[in-house]
Amino acid sequence: MSEEGEYWEPQVFLYPMFDGKGEILVAVNLPTRKQLIDVDLSFLKQVIRHWIKNNRRPKRKNENQYNSRVPTLVFPLVPNQSYEGKAVLCRALNGGKLSLIDKWLVKKAFIFGDTKKKGKTDILSIENSLSILNEAVIKGIRELNTAQFESAFSEYKDFHLLLLELGEIEIDGQKLNYASIEGKFWGWSGKLHTDWARNYRNIYEESIAALDKQNSFFRSCCYAALHLVGGILRLASMTGLDSILQMQGVLWFELNDWWQAKVEQQGNKEHNNDTPVILLPPDAKIYNEAVKFFIEGWESTQRTLISSTDEPNISWQQLGQLFSAYDIHLKQVLFIIVRSILTGNRYAARLLTEVLMRWEGNVSLSLHDDGNDYLLVSGHKAIKTGANLLTVTWEQVKSTLQIGSKFPFTESEATVFKAILKNYWQDVNILLSCFLINWSLTSTSPNPLSKEILHKLLKGILDDKASNHGKTIFISNIGEYIISFLRQHIVHRWNKGAYSALLSELYNNIDNLTKPEWVSGRIYSSWGEPIENQRLPHIILALLLPDANAGLSQMTKVNISLLLEDENIAEHLQNELGKFIEETKKLNIEKIAVTFADFVVPQTPQKIVPDITSSEAAVDHVKQAQQMHESPTEHFRKKAQGIEKLFSDLRQSVLDYRATRIKKLPISKEKLYKIAEEASAEAFDKSKAKFPVSLFEMVELTTEKLNERKLINNNFPKGALIEPEMDHTHFGEDWHSGTISPYVYGYLVFDIFEASKLGKAFKNIHITTPQEYVDLITNTANEIRGQGLTPIIVVENFQLPQWIREWSYARWDNTIKIPNDLNIEEKENRQQGDYLFHLNGTPVYEGRALLGGTLVTSQENLKKVRFHQFDNGYPVQISFEESDADPWHGAIIYTWEREVVLGNMATYFITYPESQDEAKQPYSAS
Repeated sequence: MSEEGEYWEPQVFLYPMFDGKGEILVAVNLPTRKQLIDVDLSFLKQVIRHWIKNNRRPKRKNENQYNSRVPTLVFPLVPNQSYEGKAVLCRALNGGKLSLIDKWLVKKAFIFGDTKKKGKTDILSIENSLSILNEAVIKGIRELNTAQFESAFSEYKDFHLLLLELGEIEIDGQKLNYASIEGKFWGWSGKLHTDWARNYRNIYEESIAALDKQNSFFRSCCYAALHLVGGILRLASMTGLDSILQMQGVLWFELNDWWQAKVEQQGNKEHNNDTPVILLPPDAKIYNEAVKFFIEGWESTQRTLISSTDEPNISWQQLGQLFSAYDIHLKQVLFIIVRSILTGNRYAARLLTEVLMRWEGNVSLSLHDDGNDYLLVSGHKAIKTGANLLTVTWEQVKSTLQIGSKFPFTESEATVFKAILKNYWQDVNILLSCFLINWSLTSTSPNPLSKEILHKLLKGILDDKASNHGKTIFISNIGEYIISFLRQHIVHRWNKGAYSALLSELYNNIDNLTKPEWVSGRIYSSWGEPIENQRLPHIILALLLPDANAGLSQMTKVNISLLLEDENIAEHLQNELGKFIEETKKLNIEKIAVTFADFVVPQTPQKIVPDITSSEAAVDHVKQAQQMHESPTEHFRKKAQGIEKLFSDLRQSVLDYRATRIKKLPISKEKLYKIAEEASAEAFDKSKAKFPVSLFEMVELTTEKLNERKLINNNFPKGALIEPEMDHTHFGEDWHSGTISPYVYGYLVFDIFEASKLGKAFKNIHITTPQEYVDLITNTANEIRGQGLTPIIVVENFQLPQWIREWSYARWDNTIKIPNDLNIEEKENRQQGDYLFHLNGTPVYEGRALLGGTLVTSQENLKKVRFHQFDNGYPVQISFEESDADPWHGAIIYTWEREVVLGNMATYFITYPESQDEAKQPYSAS
């Protein structure tokens, strides 16, 4: 049976795979050697669409990607390769056959021709077409022929869009594109649309190489993404958006390489975060214009995305597709800023930081304090309004955001989407700020570029005052900081499409851009490491924000209990806040004050108009006025105290909520039953038990009432015994049996001792020296052995009597003195639990019971041990007593009942001095 709704999606490969395995579906016979010169996509896409639709197969139970039989279609021929004889055009693994029309389409799609010595073909393949157009574009740049370049570049982009348009298909109502299929006709890289986008790179490189002579080519390249994105947005599948935006970002990185070469030619061999530089004329003018061209094209591309977002009938699913484009667009801005800082490019770093500051404003978000939509970026809803919402249906989104609201949910898909962008932009800015803080703290310069950019971000300073329109400071107070903190680290942690995972990936992407020669104090974060592990810069960011109490009114809109319905989240939030509090206490305030002193805005002294009637009063007035100005160290120390209190108050609210909740939740009977099962697994089963149970002739369960014993653990977490669990302490499968079993064994040894004392064959003998001890044990064991029985020795534990441990070590250390005629050896196959060794041929067991002496008896004396079987079917009953003083812990009680039956055979009880010092004489070396 398949799991409901789970299917294997068929796979299609357009290159040789699986070593020729699979059923041949279509083949042709080539009498002479022919070259595959083209593949007609319009024919082949029909075949692929039909085959995928007819070969979706349900997953079977316990089937995964490694052992599955996924339906797979393979087109193994490679364009521009020559073939002769039987040429297999199509194979299938685990899939159905093709219809007659589909086979005919496959044969029509693959076009063979005679091999040409000059390397040309009569019919152009897609690869050749792109290559010819690409060469024409580059030729126009190299010849500085603007008209030829513009004509060829326009044709190249139009052909690219045509390929994407021809690739559009629909399967089961889902809009797909042939260009998204894994594999391509040439090479071995990823998806077709990615490969097509990569072909722009050499055009971009040529346009930058020509900058010294003419910048019109580069300017046209800056608008390439704008042209392509506009066309792709008209496609139902929107295939190619991400690859085009990724490639457009490469244009700037190529430009930055040009900048690096130029500044080094001007003598600036060292340029990094600690030593930022600027280009000198005439290169400065060329570069500055190029950066502005890039920014114009990049922001125009964003506005094109926004216009699509504002379409009146756009669906939530379509907005989800658009988010990946916004995500790449924003990330590219971030990466450009980072690379600019790391290479010491002050001019680009400042301008691109302004692009980042305008990014959210360009989305034209209209959220106001008097509307419900404002709560999407301020308050409880803001914490839940993250990119992970784009992975669920619109109905689920409405349900999620409606929780805790007294107003009906009236926001549109576009409004929620823009709020997601706003919140994501804020979180990305916070992440960037944390890197800038870390680089500033570890810099060898008092004024690294990272600190300059951080100051610009936090203060909202724009070089171009006219561009203030649409600009938003990404975070203005501690209230917004806390909301972002909750959104990043807590709410989306375990959700599908986890928001924190999205940011963690970005965190690692940035770190991977760094090099030791560019920046000191690299993070060296490992892939997938949660971003909350980098707490120090997050806390310092809070110190750099306005007064700790500012913006906290927003927190009044947050009902913390609504965020804690998932106990995993509640527990994680409590723990994470505790870690932040500890990190805050360990802050190096002096270093922070030295590094960020210029971030402190001096407070304007209040006017004090005292009644000065004496010189003493005048002096007091001057002192009071002087005290109005805090030093940076004192300023940050007070801020740190405020942040610590804020985290502590928030953590206390979580603790209070969880404490109230755990008090109300009942103990799970199923969990107690499960613990009883686990606790009974060893000590009550002769085949699994250790000494003494393993030596009894018979072990039986009975419903009769027997002698009761209890084991009480007074500090057991209640949270592990309720549903849902509120404590995740790991208790292994054998934890409970390992807890109770030693006590079961120990009490049974007591029972054996007590029952033996009641018999007539019990003898109590006292000795005073180790030699007497060995002699007596050896003699009594021999006496028992003479009766045809199997003697056993039971000592209190491994150290009582004290001689036992030394004698055991004597096997490896010949400097240890032992009594005469003492032989210690470990018999083969006698290593069952609590067995120590053989003493003069008799096995010695650890009794785990402080009897005050050593028992010597026979194994045959241990006739039977009986255990009571409780109503749960097990010999152990579990109960839990809650504590009024501590709602988190209580007493877990293991109860069992037992009775031993002995054979009334000879038993010797040997007592000895309480310590070795009391022995009358030492024993001689053997």
